[in-house]
Amino acid sequence: MIYIYIYLFFFLIYSLSSICQTNEAIKLTYRITNYLDLIATGTSEVYILNEEKKSINVLSKYTYKKSKHTLDDAIYTLPKSKDANFIYITDLRNNKLISKENTIDEFFYIKEPITIQKWELLDEFKTLNDVKLQKATTTFRGRNYIAWCDLNTPISQGPWKFNNLPGLAYEIFDDALDYHFEWQLIKISEPKEYDFSSYDFSKEKFITQQDFIKTLDYFYKTNEDIASTRLLETLDVEVLGVTHHKINYRIRQKEKKYEWEE
Repeated sequence: MIYIYIYLFFFLIYSLSSICQTNEAIKLTYRITNYLDLIATGTSEVYILNEEKKSINVLSKYTYKKSKHTLDDAIYTLPKSKDANFIYITDLRNNKLISKENTIDEFFYIKEPITIQKWELLDEFKTLNDVKLQKATTTFRGRNYIAWCDLNTPISQGPWKFNNLPGLAYEIFDDALDYHFEWQLIKISEPKEYDFSSYDFSKEKFITQQDFIKTLDYFYKTNEDIASTRLLETLDVEVLGVTHHKINYRIRQKEKKYEWEE
C-alpha cells in the first residue's frame, strides 16, 4: 500500500509541475529591423501571459542584407529555448527581467531589476488598419524611442524590454539617424494555451547586467578588430582590410548608456 501512496504522490507532483508550465497567452508578432552596418531583419514574438504580470519575448534568427551605410484547447508549441539566440522574460510581479543573449560566441543568462519606462503621450494621432493610434515617447538607456499605441487595447508590455506602454504598441522606433532599430506589429493571435516548459532558466548560472556590460566592454576594447573581421567573414562579406580606428561598439547597441553610468 505504501508504494501506491508514493506513486500517487509523485504523479501528483508531476501533474502540478506540468500544469504550472502551461499558460494561456496572447501572442504578438513584430517585425524587427536593425539598421546597422548591415540591415538585419527578423521577427520578435511576444507572449503576454493573461493571468500573470509576465511576458516572454523570443527573437528569431536574423537575415542580413546590404545596409545604406555601405550603400483551440490544444497546447501550442514555441521555438525551443535552446534554438533562440535572444530571449527576454519580463516578470513584473517579481520585478525581474531575465535575458538570454548569444553574444561574442557565448550564451549569457542575465538577471536585472525592471526599469519602468515613463512614456509621455503627445497630441499626435494616426490611423493604421482602421485603428486609431496615439504617439508616445520615452528615453531608455541612451536612446529616444517613439511608439504608436492603441490606447483602447490595454497591453502595456511590448517587444524586447519595452514596458509600461500606454496601450498596445503597433510601431516602436528610435530617432537616431545612423544606427537605429524598428519594431512593427504584424499579427495579433487569439489567446491560446502554450507550453513554456523549456523557458525555465532557474538552473542556469546568472550574471548581473553590470557584469555583462563589463564583459562586453572588455571584449570589444581588446578584440574590436578581430570581432569585426569575424563578423564580416561569417556573413560572407569580403574583408579588404582592417581599420585601426576604434569605434565605440555601443553606438550599434539598443542600450548605449546605463543608469549607473549617469
